[in-house]
Amino acid sequence: MFDAETAALIRSAPPLKDVDPQLLPQELTGIYAELAGLRLRAARLADAPDYLAQIERLTRIAAVYEAQVDDTLDGMARRAAAFVAGTAYQILGRVMPTPTDRTAFMSAAAIHPRIAAPLLFLIAEQSPDAREAARGLAGGRLEDVHRGALLESIQDLAQERFTAILERAERLARLQPSPGDDLTEQAIQGLYGLCWAGLIHLVARLLAQVPPVLAYPLLDTPQALFDRVTQLAVANIAVPGPGAHLVSAYAGPRHLARLLRHVADGLEGAGIANLPVPTGAVEPAWRRWLRHRAQAKPTLWPNHREAVATGFLDAGTSGVLVLPTGAGKTTLSELKIAATLSVGRKVIFLVPTLALVDQLRDDLLESFPKSLADYEISTDGDLVAFISGPELGAIEVMTPERLLAVFSFADADVADLGLIVFDECHLLSPAGGGARSVDAMLCLLHALQRAPDADYLLLSAMLQNAADVAEWIGQLTGRPCISFLDPWKPSRQARGVVTYADNQLSWANQVVRAANFAERNGQPSDRPPLDLVPFALFGLHNTWARNAPADRRIVRLSDGSVRLNYGVGGATPNSNEVGGSFAASAARAGLKTIVFVNQADHAPSTARRIRAGLPPVGALTEFENDLWTDIIAELGGPQHSLLDPTAPALPHNGDMIAIERRMAESLFRRRDGASIIVATPTLAQGMNLPAEVAILAGTMRHDEDGREPLKSHEILNAAGRAGRAGHLANGTVLLIPEPPVAFAANGIPAGAAFDMLAKVLPANDQCVTIDDPLTALLDRIQLGDVDGPDVHYFLSRLRAGEGEEQDTNRPIQMMSRSFAAFQARKEGNEAAFDAKIALLKAALEADALAAEVVTVKVAAFSGMQIEPLAALTARIAAEIDGLPTSVIEWCDWLIDFVIADRQNYALLFGSDVETVKAVTRGRKTGGDSTDAEMALLKPALRAWLSGAPFATIEAALGVLPARIGTCKRSRDFVLKLMNRRFYMIASALTVLVQHALEEAGKVSANPAVLEILPIAIRKGLDSPEKVAFAHRTSLIRSRVVIHRSYADQFPGRQAQMGADFQTVLRSIDAHLAFGRLQQLFPPGGAG
Repeated sequence: MFDAETAALIRSAPPLKDVDPQLLPQELTGIYAELAGLRLRAARLADAPDYLAQIERLTRIAAVYEAQVDDTLDGMARRAAAFVAGTAYQILGRVMPTPTDRTAFMSAAAIHPRIAAPLLFLIAEQSPDAREAARGLAGGRLEDVHRGALLESIQDLAQERFTAILERAERLARLQPSPGDDLTEQAIQGLYGLCWAGLIHLVARLLAQVPPVLAYPLLDTPQALFDRVTQLAVANIAVPGPGAHLVSAYAGPRHLARLLRHVADGLEGAGIANLPVPTGAVEPAWRRWLRHRAQAKPTLWPNHREAVATGFLDAGTSGVLVLPTGAGKTTLSELKIAATLSVGRKVIFLVPTLALVDQLRDDLLESFPKSLADYEISTDGDLVAFISGPELGAIEVMTPERLLAVFSFADADVADLGLIVFDECHLLSPAGGGARSVDAMLCLLHALQRAPDADYLLLSAMLQNAADVAEWIGQLTGRPCISFLDPWKPSRQARGVVTYADNQLSWANQVVRAANFAERNGQPSDRPPLDLVPFALFGLHNTWARNAPADRRIVRLSDGSVRLNYGVGGATPNSNEVGGSFAASAARAGLKTIVFVNQADHAPSTARRIRAGLPPVGALTEFENDLWTDIIAELGGPQHSLLDPTAPALPHNGDMIAIERRMAESLFRRRDGASIIVATPTLAQGMNLPAEVAILAGTMRHDEDGREPLKSHEILNAAGRAGRAGHLANGTVLLIPEPPVAFAANGIPAGAAFDMLAKVLPANDQCVTIDDPLTALLDRIQLGDVDGPDVHYFLSRLRAGEGEEQDTNRPIQMMSRSFAAFQARKEGNEAAFDAKIALLKAALEADALAAEVVTVKVAAFSGMQIEPLAALTARIAAEIDGLPTSVIEWCDWLIDFVIADRQNYALLFGSDVETVKAVTRGRKTGGDSTDAEMALLKPALRAWLSGAPFATIEAALGVLPARIGTCKRSRDFVLKLMNRRFYMIASALTVLVQHALEEAGKVSANPAVLEILPIAIRKGLDSPEKVAFAHRTSLIRSRVVIHRSYADQFPGRQAQMGADFQTVLRSIDAHLAFGRLQQLFPPGGAG
């Protein structure tokens, strides 16, 4: 449950009677794991006497360590004792009833543990835990203004709502003890009032603001004020009589002041508003952004402060940062972005999936609002690459594949680019990115060549060889590149593997084999339900050992049973249904849960099964109502959506359109929203959803190529979703293995159970080593394998570095700067690598001989093979006097081409030939697509481009109205063909057409169409005017709504024939500006 750093902190606590700090991490994790089991079983504490004894022990541990924090410990020992006490109180808070009388939280004699817990975590410098613990302070407003203001301010301090503390202070600036109360109560109010004043002074310092003037006096520092309370709370009073001695003590205010004093010491220097100006940043812009950011994120965690101390924020310094999931990589990237933007340079932020592009853009819009410095945050980076007119936004968010297209296109202007952020950079390795790693690495190589003056920030939770990657980037840029690794986790999970008693699992396997034997031999078979009682094997710390019983605990997960399935060789885990039953139990216990299924189409069906019997969610927010309206417009009706906004369980997968996923995320984040979200592990990367429980339903991936085990980084990414800093400090992870695993009657797990536990609870999360994916392609070329499509793709993409003069030495120079070259030099294999490079150069030259220069160039930036591009070129030349002039006409032309030339169709579409089958006939079997099936793409394209909803596109693809359902075909048509394959083909086509026109001395009748064709296809827009309008109204989420809004604002507008896109864009800008003026000064208004 605790990372190595936090476990070491706990073990440094002083020993107590019957408490060995060396075993405390295991003990606390074990208690938490048993609590998770109790909550899933909906068991009452009174029914678990053994657990009650542990609770009593935990109460004593919390109280004793809290007392030691107050007065007897310093430094690391104090932090350790504070964390142990806070963790104990946090666990107790989950099982003990919520106090109904909050007026007793602060008395003369004591403060309640619910007040102490968040402060203890702040003393331990564990602010995410403090945020969660502070939820125990929520409730109605107290009648006593002093205690109420202090209680609310402590909650705001822990939850980093510093502005609310200062606003409250402004309202209550004249607050003093009430003269109508007795002297004792006035003294209590006065002491707690001084604590409140000191807390206000503390947050004002952290925000770099002057504290408000209060009726209570402020001293030089908040620490001095807390020390004054300590002095006043205990006083010797002179009394008459020999030997008489009286001590006046207010233990509650004194203890609170001591805790706040330690909090103030720990937060010294943590305020984001006080960060020094990085070298090269412009101070006014930097300070302005820090003040804005401090409103929502006023302090930096210890790991952030350590990272900043490395100097990676300085201009001219790059960084490779490795921090666990949820440890605040985004915060560090925002600091680097702010420093870059302060000097007017621009930023490209790379995310691993298209699903994250819009999510990150929306998050960055909050951090970098347009109102602050006219920041423009865009996802239209490819518009810049293909079009003269728009410039890069201040921040462009895209995938590595899209940036590769931008950099591969020779005219893309990146002179103002100051920073490239590469999130989840383990995508660069075949182990972390699979087939996508080639594009990711080529993207980075082209970036380093095209933007040599930019800084680079690579982020990962999984990277093992960050130091090597940083050294490589430092060599290429000729500037420092910092490698920073911090294993501290702000949130933590109890991680376990679902297991069964060996006698039950053995029985189930025997029943399955007997039934299968009978069926194979034509005999009647008995197939009773395979109902087993589920348990979980929890590892109690990261360095658990198989032969150490103290390192593990087996916890019962249900008072009933779960049902396994009949398989070929034995019982199978029935992962989705079993995981769904755990999720439903968790939801009934009030726990937010994510279930990861290993097949995209299982997410909606599993969500539907889970939600039966669970109550619906509350009313939608205004934002959610707007999203739902957009979803209905985009799909053509609520019945076509993959989600029901009233359901307690929702899907989240790659088949959903972006606004559906956004809706699911919003509903899940609300406490009164959906309780369960069912997703796929591929979407776990970067998913920022606060869950108390994560269930990994199976360890095998199911796709078109068969079944294979999930990779380590996929399992750990999914596990990291339980507990998210800033929302939930603790979570529970359950892995359902395939095949099922068992434990013996003596409680010893089988070896297979330990193997599975190692997957979900390794010693650390660094499980991916970046090895250059280009090495394998160089090896194949060395062996003479130059005809494979992936080798052709590599040669084409690499050739994008040749430039206009087609100099083959330039891609060779690029490869000599590759990570593969760096690794070869470091390992002393430079001669062998040089031999591979020589063969690569020969392959590049041979591959280009048979084609025109322009064809080679287009192959380079698109990654396509030369043969179909040559065929397209010939077709264009033959029809040079009658080429299309509109977006829809070009799409029809392209469909006619691929119908007529099936060989080049196969080369252009690659594996998406199968997608076309699925889209046009509903299945991938049945041989090649017929001409009639291919022709269905035409009306579907027309519907997509003209703003028709998905249901209309589905009908255009030949689906009967009664079978349209959730628009399976049109979703694949848009998400797989329009967003990817057609987009890249159109990108290549436009360059070929423009070159052919130039060679023939002709001019396009509608140049703007050729400029925007790929973007129009990707976005579903049928004219340059609509592309320009969408670019200027980027906050409209639905394509259908964009078309409607355009029709409302530009009724009857005709295409600007003969104009380039820049002219069209200026015309749209002028119309929009005039419309805004008309709103400000309507005709006929008073002058």
